[in-house]
Amino acid sequence: VEAAIEDIRESNILKDKKISFRGEVLYNIDSRRIIDGEIERIMLVIIPLIIIILLIAAKSWFEPVIILLTLGVAILLNSGTNIIFNDVSYITQSMAMALQLAISLDYSLFFIHRYYEEKAAGLPTVDATVKSVKKTFGSILGSALTTIVGFVALLFMQYRFGSDLGLVMGKGIIFSFLSTMLLMPILIIIFAPLLDKTMKKGNRTINIDKVAKVAYKNKYVTIIIFVVFAGVALLFQNKIDFLYANTEATDDTSVVIQEEESIKEVFGISKPIVIMVPNGNVQAEGLLLQDMIANENIISVNSIVTYESFLGIPRQFLPEEITGQFIGENYTRVIINTNIEKESEEMYDFSYQLDETISNYYDEYYYLGIGTSTTEIKDIVTDDSLLVTLFSVIGVGLVILFIFKSISLPLILLIVIQSAIWMNMSIVFFQGTSIIYIGYLVIQTLQLGATIDYAVLLTSRYKEYRVTENSNKAISNALRNSGISVLISSAVLAIAGYAEGLLSHISAVKEIGILIGRGALLSGVLVIFVLPSLLIIFDKLVMKTTYKANFYIEENISD
Repeated sequence: VEAAIEDIRESNILKDKKISFRGEVLYNIDSRRIIDGEIERIMLVIIPLIIIILLIAAKSWFEPVIILLTLGVAILLNSGTNIIFNDVSYITQSMAMALQLAISLDYSLFFIHRYYEEKAAGLPTVDATVKSVKKTFGSILGSALTTIVGFVALLFMQYRFGSDLGLVMGKGIIFSFLSTMLLMPILIIIFAPLLDKTMKKGNRTINIDKVAKVAYKNKYVTIIIFVVFAGVALLFQNKIDFLYANTEATDDTSVVIQEEESIKEVFGISKPIVIMVPNGNVQAEGLLLQDMIANENIISVNSIVTYESFLGIPRQFLPEEITGQFIGENYTRVIINTNIEKESEEMYDFSYQLDETISNYYDEYYYLGIGTSTTEIKDIVTDDSLLVTLFSVIGVGLVILFIFKSISLPLILLIVIQSAIWMNMSIVFFQGTSIIYIGYLVIQTLQLGATIDYAVLLTSRYKEYRVTENSNKAISNALRNSGISVLISSAVLAIAGYAEGLLSHISAVKEIGILIGRGALLSGVLVIFVLPSLLIIFDKLVMKTTYKANFYIEENISD
C-alpha cells in the first residue's frame, strides 16, 4: 500500500503539483516511520540512566558491565528470534527492548548480590558462584515464571496486539532467565579479578531497613492507611473513560496530519464506511439507500442506486466503468461518508444503529470503516478483560503457591501488587484523561507479572531468615539484603516506562509507557513500606498455612 501511494505521488500527472492524502493507512505508515527513528533514541536515553543507577548502587565499579552484558545477550537473542513470527506490531517493536531490560534486571541483581554474600562468607570465586546458582535458582525461576504468566495471559486476547506483545515479551523473559543462570556465572568467574580490584571502599549502600522501619514498627497504622488508599483506588479505577481506536501519530508537525487538515479545510470531515450486500435485491438496495440518506451522521452515499437515480438510467444500461465499481459477482458495494471524526459515544451509537439498519433488509452483509472497526474492537477487548485479568491473577498466584508452598502468601503478595495497579489506574481518573483500553489491559497483566518479582524477592529472603529469627528481625534482614535490589529494579522499570512515555510520538506507546513507569514506582513503594507490615501481622497465619514450615518460634516476642 505504501508503494502504491508513492506511485501516485510520483505519477507524471501529479508529481509537479501540491497534493494531499488522508486515510487510516497513512497513520500506520507514519507510525512505522516514527518507530524506526524512536527506538534508538529511547535506548540512548534509557541505557545511560540505568548505568548511572547501577554505578551508584553497585558494590564494584565493574558490576554494571557484567549485568549489561548478560542482559544485552538476552535482548539480542529475543530480537533476533522474532524472525520466527510473520510480523511484529510496531508498538511491540518500540517497547520490547526497553521493557525486557527493565523487567529482567532484578534477576541479575539478585544473583550478583547473592554472590557477594557468599564471597563475604569466605568462599572462593568458583564455589561462591556455584552456591549462588543453587540458592537463587528457585527465586529467579519463580520471578521469571510470574512475569511469563502475565504475558501469557495476553495470548487469550482476541485482539491480536495482546498475543503479539505476549509472545515477544514472554520469549524475552525466558532468554533473560537463561542468560542470568547460564551466562552470568561464567562472566563473574572470568571477570572476578576485575570485580575485586574495582570494589568500592567504605559503606556506600543505603540501609533500606532504617527507612522502612518506621512503617513496620507502626504496622497497624500502615495497614489502615494502605486499606483506605487501596479501597479508594479500587472504586475510582472503574470510572475511567477509555478509547479503543487504532493508535495514531501524535506529532502535530507530521505530514499526515498537515495534509489531512488541508483536505478538511476544503472538503470538511469525511470518514468512509464500505458496505457489501448480496446481489439481486434491488428493492432492498433502494430502501437501504433511503434510510442512509435520512441519517444525520451520513453526509453522502455512493452506490449503483445513486447513479441510477441521478442519471435516470437503469443499471443494466450503465457502462461497465460505473457498474464494475459497485457490482461484483456475488455482492454489491455501497460507500457512505460520515461526519463523525473522533472516537466517542456518538460513534459507537452510530455503528450499532448502522448494523441494525442494514439487518432490517439483509441477513448477510459486511461493513468496514474506522467507526465500525473501532466499535468492534471496543466490544472485543471489553470481553477480553475479565478472562485476561483472571488468568493473570490465578496464574501468578499458582506460581507463588508453588514457590513458597503456602496458601496465604500468594494472597498477601497479590493484594499488595493488585492494589498498586488500582492506584495506578485511579490516578488516570483523577487526572481527568482518557486512556486506550489496550493500555489498561496490558498494564493489568504487565505490572502484575513484572513487579510481583519485588514481592517474591523480599518474601523469599524473609522466609529464609525466618528459619532462625523472629519476624521483626527476619523482615529487617530481608529488607537490608533485598531492599536495594527492589529499589533499583523499580527505578529502572520506571525510567524505561517514562522514557517510552515522554519520548515516543505514538499514543499507545506514550500511554503504556507512563502507566508502566508509574506502576513500577507504586509497586516498589508498597513492597518496601506495606508488605513488611503484612508479613509481620500475618506471620502466624503464614506459618500455619505453609507446607512443612520451618519457622523460628520465640515466646514473648516484643516489637
